Amino acid sequence: MLDSWCWTSAAEGTRYAGARSLTWDTAFTLQALTASHQVTEQVILAVRAAYHRLHNMQITNELPIEERDERDSNSGGWCFNDSTHQWAISDCTAEVISALLSCHHLPEVISLENRISVAHLQAAIGFLLTRQNADGGFGSYERSRGMHWMNNANPTEIYGNCMAELSYIECTASVLRALYIAVQDYPELGSETVRHAINRSIKFLCAQQRSDGTWLAAWGVNLIYSTWFAVEALCAAQLSPFNSTLQKAAAWLKTIQHADGGWGEHFSGCHTGSYVDHPASTVVSTSWASLALLAIEGPQSVAANRGIMWLVQRQQTDGTWSGDAVNGVFFRTALLNYRLYSCYFPTLALAKANPH
Repeated sequence: MLDSWCWTSAAEGTRYAGARSLTWDTAFTLQALTASHQVTEQVILAVRAAYHRLHNMQITNELPIEERDERDSNSGGWCFNDSTHQWAISDCTAEVISALLSCHHLPEVISLENRISVAHLQAAIGFLLTRQNADGGFGSYERSRGMHWMNNANPTEIYGNCMAELSYIECTASVLRALYIAVQDYPELGSETVRHAINRSIKFLCAQQRSDGTWLAAWGVNLIYSTWFAVEALCAAQLSPFNSTLQKAAAWLKTIQHADGGWGEHFSGCHTGSYVDHPASTVVSTSWASLALLAIEGPQSVAANRGIMWLVQRQQTDGTWSGDAVNGVFFRTALLNYRLYSCYFPTLALAKANPH
């Protein structure tokens, strides 16, 4: 199998594939499948296979000392790809935890003897806690150790702020949600250290909200993406939907909804940290915005239901949606196209809009 490759097409131009997103995609696909409550035989088989695969991809040992290069511990975490990648990441680990635990709520799908053990969950939580920074936010590959001024000496042409780890909205949100879910499902995991980490991450997210109600993204297009992550985490942590932080986010999302009921955000805003409207509504932006409003306002949200109807009307006969715009970012500036975003995020949105 090729590690990376390049191809050119008339429709999409030149593209490079340099990394696989096996863990990331599988975790979100599981969350979409379990949210749907459609426990058909096909779904059961898919959930069991994916659960088993993710369970086995947890890193349980360290690199040899001569290969570690002063890196933070990998043990307990998950990588963006499979464990052969050997770079465990906070948000990948967090989304796997959320995905695995969501499977436990499907009756008789994952038997008790096949579930991830408390010891493995403790190892995962231990891994996550080592990525929390002094400001309460979470880094991605490691905690923030380098001076932030190092980013001014960035020699790359396509990656922004990649010289020193920062606290990222999306990583912090993923970890907050995973920690809260884990403590709810396994109260014995809720040590004082874990609860303190949860409270610090809540304060970080609330403090980082911008005056217009958005949060700055680092890993997706763009403000809709990071706002959904922050909203989902704060709602999961039981912040009141009437809290001013969530109300400001909801108000902003409603101001940028298109006349057709969808949402669309252009990638160019990633370079300036601002919102740039896409001329047409897109599947992934509409899914994220709808999910955020559903988290705040519930299935009765008028704006969210307009977005859901937009998604329903554009679903193809085979059940899929067409990919319509670039949707991912690496270090705020390098654009990525996650092919499966237009599959599992609209599925997740439809499931959350119809919880029963």
